[in-house]
Amino acid sequence: YSSVVGKVLDGQRHHQRNKDFEWLRAYSGFANAPAPDLSLKKLWTNQGVNDVNVNDQFEHRDFGTVVSSDSANLELMQAVMEHGVIILDNVPVADDSSVLMDFVNKCLGGMQKDPARDEPNWVIQRKAGAVSVSYAQERRLNNHTDQSVPAHGIPALLLVVNYIEGTGHNTLVDGYAVAEALKQRKPNAFEILTTYGNCQERDFVRSRVDSSQKGTQPMLLATNHPIIQADAQGNVIRIQFNEVFRTPSTVPFDKFVEWHEAYLLWNEMIHSPQFEVEVPISQKQMLILDNWRVLHGRAGGKSSPNRVIMGGTVVREAFHSKAVQLMGGFYPPQQGR
Repeated sequence: YSSVVGKVLDGQRHHQRNKDFEWLRAYSGFANAPAPDLSLKKLWTNQGVNDVNVNDQFEHRDFGTVVSSDSANLELMQAVMEHGVIILDNVPVADDSSVLMDFVNKCLGGMQKDPARDEPNWVIQRKAGAVSVSYAQERRLNNHTDQSVPAHGIPALLLVVNYIEGTGHNTLVDGYAVAEALKQRKPNAFEILTTYGNCQERDFVRSRVDSSQKGTQPMLLATNHPIIQADAQGNVIRIQFNEVFRTPSTVPFDKFVEWHEAYLLWNEMIHSPQFEVEVPISQKQMLILDNWRVLHGRAGGKSSPNRVIMGGTVVREAFHSKAVQLMGGFYPPQQGR
């Protein structure tokens, strides 16, 4: 028994080629999982796309093709991890969350359940006199990652948004590209933003006061993770940032000025024309983001008044499980370990 148990299994349901899983290895959840390999990703900045024949600089996929083919489904998941952003076209029109939920549950591993409302998905639509900037659609929404104050452990890996009605002008930023640029331009700023936590707090009732959805229970959560999370070698794992939830800092007094200068530089870079890309997205389209990598926001004064979006998140474990299933095997242990 002992001479067999440690061997990689042969058979239809197990991949012998560990290299097939390299793109997925960072998302296994294993204690020794590496940081995402940036050589397998295509980092991007604002390419200034202004060709009348090209809508935007991002990768697009056809909704019908993805949902009808396992190979297209797997390619979509790989493409999201490679590019950070995928826009699905020709999404069926629905005035509820049915299309969104069916797609996420079938193709991405399942929608994360929100602990403070009955529905897994959220709904955002314009509300006159909104207190929360999320629902004040005429105003600018600064770039951020979702779940910077996560309700379950770590932030979800994917953010998926379906455009139910109208058009929104989204702003997107490749956080990995910004982090790498910061590391080159000002190494000390990169180091301090990976070392000291950014204090945040979220009241799940007050932050959703303008929502049309009903909350089920009060929740008040706090976190203190670095904005840029990296391994011991300085390889970026994920970005975790939302200015809206920032609370008084606990950075040591003798480090605060340096940290705050780095914080301001980070905020300037993620809203600069070099890194921020504006892209309109409308009904019949769905936006899929790598939430560990891509920050998103909303341009001010450009969304249509009737804009309604529904979205939600996919946790790392669900994504990883679905990808492994589509690859036809179990996640393989590394040879020789």
